[in-house]
Amino acid sequence: IVATVADSASGYATYTVLEADEECLSAEFKINFLYPAKGSKLISRGRVLKAGRTLVITEATVSVLADGKEIDCALMMHTLARAKHVKSGESN
Repeated sequence: IVATVADSASGYATYTVLEADEECLSAEFKINFLYPAKGSKLISRGRVLKAGRTLVITEATVSVLADGKEIDCALMMHTLARAKHVKSGESN
């Protein structure tokens, strides 16, 4: 679940730099697990490091809320490919 939450955060961060007719697809990611994800809530934050013509590089952190403190539990580096959105039934 931790990797899924990080993927979502970095994906949504990527959408902030895409054109309206674009979408993104994961090309590669690496995740480091820093601390067990045991707590009452997972919090994920994503940010764009570089938005290129074909690839967007992002990072995401996942924290866990445990005993009233936010503790980093994972760090993801994520490369996403930009793609033109294709409506159902249409071809490129």
